Amino acid sequence: MLAVLTFVAGCSSIDCSLNSMVRSHYAFRTADGVADTLRDTLTITTRTMHGDSVLLNRATGITEFSLPVSYTLDADTLTFSFKFKDGRRADDIVIIKKSNISHFESVDCPPTFFHDIDEISHDGTVIDSLKVNDKHIDNGTEKKNIYIYLRTDM
Repeated sequence: MLAVLTFVAGCSSIDCSLNSMVRSHYAFRTADGVADTLRDTLTITTRTMHGDSVLLNRATGITEFSLPVSYTLDADTLTFSFKFKDGRRADDIVIIKKSNISHFESVDCPPTFFHDIDEISHDGTVIDSLKVNDKHIDNGTEKKNIYIYLRTDM
């Protein structure tokens, strides 16, 4: 009986976060800072040690999205593949350099890493610019970390 009470008391004292997924949040913006909608199709991939991994698959008509962040790499390299309505395709490379910050809640909880964006860069033809809105990436879901400004002449 004492063993059961100890087990129940031990289980009820664990207070792990239900939202342990750490994701960066992106939003499309126009040049004047107003929310923008993706008109074409976007697929985002990253290279892992097991090959390419699709993070966002054929999205269209969206104003924002979230992507998982690597736990231990100092930089995430993302390929933004755009497919236009007229059949053209273009790839832009986005590199997010970051600091990884271990986040401890309890020895009974799974390990979590938060991140601070140190630098962001891109190379390609579709993305005009990127702006870090909130450099701290954690398991929150409300804030937008990165604003994406697309070229208007595409």
